Parts: sequence; C-alpha cells; structure tokens
Amino acid sequence: MKLINKEQINAFEKAVNECSNSVWLVSDSGKWYDMKSETEKKEGMAEMAEAFDMELFASNYEDELTMMKFYRTYMMAA
Repeated sequence: MKLINKEQINAFEKAVNECSNSVWLVSDSGKWYDMKSETEKKEGMAEMAEAFDMELFASNYEDELTMMKFYRTYMMAA
C-alpha cells in the first residue's frame, strides 16, 4: 500500500481515527507501527512514502471494515 496524494493521506488518517482499537501498519522489513500512536503514525507514514509492500491490520472486525472501505474507495480507484 502506498499513499500517493494528499486526499489519500487525509482519508487514511480519518479512517484510522474512526477505528476504535489499534490499527497496525507493517513494513516489508517486519517493523510494526501502531497508527493510533502519534509518534508511530509519523514514522509509519514516512516509511509508507518510501516503501510499497506494507500491510495493514486492525484489532477487530469493525475496524477491519472501516479500513477495507478506505482501501476500496481510495486505493483501488487510484
């Protein structure tokens, strides 16, 4: 997953904020970033700008649905 414009970045942050539990971004090197933590979110977003192979995990089903809706709306259309 790679965010390429400001609209995608803003939508990603909004989707993460709508989640009730942790959302994890995992780099291709295996580093996990808790996207609910401001410090880790900045680090994860910086790595996302450079890497392409990153995975996203949510802590519960409802949060997974929120992130899947983001992905379908903003990533598949790009």
